[in-house]
Amino acid sequence: MNVRRLKTNLVSAISVIGFIYVLSFLNSENKSEYIEVVKNKIPFLFIPLSIITVGEITSRPKLLAVVFLACCFISSLYTFYFYATDISGYALLYETGNVLPTLIHHVDFAVLLSFSALLSLHIFLNAVKWEKYIALFLFIWFVYFIHLFAVRTALVLLYISVIFYAVSFIMQKKKIKEGFGALLFLVVTAIVAYHYIPAVKTKIGYTLYGLDQFRYAKDSTNSVSDSRRFLSDKIGWQIFSEHKVTGVGIGDVQDEMNNIYKKNHPEFSKEVFSHIHNQYLFMAAGTGFIGVTLFIAALLVLFLYFIRTKNIYISLCFFSLLLVMQWEPFIENQLGASIFLITCCLGFTIKKS
Repeated sequence: MNVRRLKTNLVSAISVIGFIYVLSFLNSENKSEYIEVVKNKIPFLFIPLSIITVGEITSRPKLLAVVFLACCFISSLYTFYFYATDISGYALLYETGNVLPTLIHHVDFAVLLSFSALLSLHIFLNAVKWEKYIALFLFIWFVYFIHLFAVRTALVLLYISVIFYAVSFIMQKKKIKEGFGALLFLVVTAIVAYHYIPAVKTKIGYTLYGLDQFRYAKDSTNSVSDSRRFLSDKIGWQIFSEHKVTGVGIGDVQDEMNNIYKKNHPEFSKEVFSHIHNQYLFMAAGTGFIGVTLFIAALLVLFLYFIRTKNIYISLCFFSLLLVMQWEPFIENQLGASIFLITCCLGFTIKKS
């Protein structure tokens, strides 16, 4: 493996994402909105410089894991406290598509919860000391809490990442018993959660309801979460279709969205106008075919880098981020961009540790 070449690819890919946003200044008429969008992307230009100057973290990778798991555990206890104090009240809350109170935005928290569950499983299957038992406790807790929390992002990422991890564990380390044990645990969890954790069944029912509202255009006020999401992505695709080559400019995406809402859906109030809920569609609408192609190519370069360094945990975390971007404009908020860049940095500095 050519380490220097891989390092160059990593630095270049992150830089390309930053420059896509910078260059969109040229065709963005709404400069103030452009600045609001781009100010969170400045680290994409400077993080690569940091990567060039640092080497691997070899002394205390366990400390990073402990701090991360502790933060996620304490944050989950904070949310669980609210649920435990009013179980019936929060059960009704989920019927309207809402979620439990969280310290940070629930989607970002859901991503971090899935990362923490996978990390707990990773430690449990690879550690040989007493850490195994703490990791097992944390894994069971995070799996339980993710189902209680019932945010679809956390559920989808949990199941996909654990399945891929277990399969990789079986194929790479030939530990069939442990790998199949993780898969069996997941299957049993899904069955038990559906029947005994009301939030899971409620969330599934609300999702089907949202699909029905969008499919048959029943959501006349654009107030149903999933219906609003699907419609916003449909409008995003319309913008891209009308400006295929260079897009409308990142600063003008929301203005174009609002104009289409006013024209095609005059019955909606301005308060329910939505942003695009797909990172790839957002890039396509803002930067056109050229920009979104470069964006996807940069993401694939990063993903292949993590695969080639054979760090299964970081690879699956980054793959999870690629999935999240299909239903969330994940790096369009500061915390999402931070999670993305920290994952990239840890993937480079920790490698196989």
